[in-house]
Amino acid sequence: MRTTFKGLMAAAALTVLGAPALAQDSASPLLGDLKQHVAAAHQAAGKDFGWAADMLCLNAEYGGDVIGEFYAGKRMSDIDGDFEPVQVFDGVYYVGLREIGVYAIKTSAGVVLIDSLLPGQAETLLIPHLKKVGIDPAQVKYVIVTHGHVDHMGGASYFQDHYKAKVAMTGQDWDFIEKAPAAEPGAQPKRDQVVKDGDKITVGDRTFTILFTPGHTPGSLSVLMDVKDHGVAHKALLFGGAGWGLAAMPMPMRPIYANSLNHLETEAAANHVDVALEGHPFLSNSLLRIAQLRNRKEGAPNPLVIGEDGYKRYISVFKECHAASTDRYQMLAAKYGTDPKKWPGQFVE
Repeated sequence: MRTTFKGLMAAAALTVLGAPALAQDSASPLLGDLKQHVAAAHQAAGKDFGWAADMLCLNAEYGGDVIGEFYAGKRMSDIDGDFEPVQVFDGVYYVGLREIGVYAIKTSAGVVLIDSLLPGQAETLLIPHLKKVGIDPAQVKYVIVTHGHVDHMGGASYFQDHYKAKVAMTGQDWDFIEKAPAAEPGAQPKRDQVVKDGDKITVGDRTFTILFTPGHTPGSLSVLMDVKDHGVAHKALLFGGAGWGLAAMPMPMRPIYANSLNHLETEAAANHVDVALEGHPFLSNSLLRIAQLRNRKEGAPNPLVIGEDGYKRYISVFKECHAASTDRYQMLAAKYGTDPKKWPGQFVE
């Protein structure tokens, strides 16, 4: 889902005009459950993830994907705006944009990218970003694609074609992009490595563990990896299936997404994860945390290290807002049918 900031403004106006039709049904037995989930999300968020709770739970409280998108757009002058690359951990660099995340990880045998921007942006944005942090793009050996949406996999084919980089994606999302080809020429990489839950990709001295976390797409994956901050070890988990479009998620995908969130929570606890990375770093306001690293003083803590309890609370926000959104979906589906595009006042691309 991609929309210009001007489009968000217009859609927000439509949502406000359509608000009476989407008012909460006070007679619905789901309303109390919805409110409990929203309250639990904000309790879990505390002072750290209030932005994420607002982004995700506003869909449930007021309805419409546009609420979350508009909320995000207010923070960013340009939803696809450039963002100066920065080192976030030892040998790990954020080289993405404001809205779309890309991480470059140096290994003893080359570089691994997690996601790859839109088609055309690999050459115009991603490669210049890599060079700014001292990475030769010819050293990219792997592109791990978290899911088959074009803003994450669109640049992978460039590295595949120009540098013979391997591209890894789940079988479900290889099928997904082949059945629904992207409109942009050259957007789809050629089918390459198929990964599944628990698989490990080792490049040089680094190993990346794949977690199967579908819901956002049929085969979304997340990435578990070791990182160091000035030599101090941490465990990072990048949630590759995070999204803010909870209001329009089809009902059959909702239990799948809920299971993925449970899977992330379990694996995070088992592996003592204390760092949350994101494919859309504005979701939990981690974009500002990343920006803070540019002026980090010696001895100051890394703002991306949130602790094991912090990661549990982070996932809890997603779980509770998703549950609230599901309640709302069921309330509206009972009134207007199961297709969100036909609900009055709803803005869904």
